[in-house]
Amino acid sequence: MLVSDTPEPRQTRVPEPFLPREVSRLIQPQYHREGFHVANLTGDVETMLSLGFNMTPFDTRFLLHILTCCIREADTFERFEVSMSDTQWRRFVLIRARFLRSTDFIAYRAKNLLNITSETHS
Repeated sequence: MLVSDTPEPRQTRVPEPFLPREVSRLIQPQYHREGFHVANLTGDVETMLSLGFNMTPFDTRFLLHILTCCIREADTFERFEVSMSDTQWRRFVLIRARFLRSTDFIAYRAKNLLNITSETHS
């Protein structure tokens, strides 16, 4: 039996296409702007990074990566678009969902809502 000196090629990962994404602002929905997906994305990411509830170091690095690499120039009225692969999009959605479900954020939102309503009624 003859053994080849060259190893079999490994399976290569096919690069995923980057697709434009429509982002709704879920963390502070009162600041949502319809059609302004970049503003909605940056608002949610900046809020998650500044509050840091239930965030791992990987989450922080990934969100910073999104801010630096996934906003691209486009021919839209906003002049930019959110462009992510399916894998990046799923990770972002999961990180944001975990952040929204964290007990620290729920308590923070309830406290701030209480302060807002008490200020408007006084």
